[in-house]
Amino acid sequence: MMTVAVIPAFNEQDALPSVLDELRSTGYALTPLVVDDGSSDATADVARAAGAVVLKLPFNLGYGGAKRAGLRWAVEYGADRVVVIDADGQHNPNDIGTLLVELNTGSGLVIGSRFHPESGSYDGAGATRR
Repeated sequence: MMTVAVIPAFNEQDALPSVLDELRSTGYALTPLVVDDGSSDATADVARAAGAVVLKLPFNLGYGGAKRAGLRWAVEYGADRVVVIDADGQHNPNDIGTLLVELNTGSGLVIGSRFHPESGSYDGAGATRR
């Protein structure tokens, strides 16, 4: 079963190595796909050096556009499951297991949310976003 970890990235050369290391340390068989969203730094080179597949966009499409490009790549290359994780370290790769368990029980879509009441407190967003 192929599981792709889509990682939209814009100028994240400094954060990517630790994010990719953390993904590897989870023990899940993941194919990391870094979607370089028109970065002007060495994001793509750093991702390749760390063993990730890289989809390099010719210009910045924004987070949503980069995520869509990554999802399309995953479908085109036969992924059975896809997770999306931020390139800057905001998402905890160890939480992927919780998502995969739900997918393995037959759920078609699982969404992790830091705003869920059982997720603890999160002060990083205003009332409108919450």
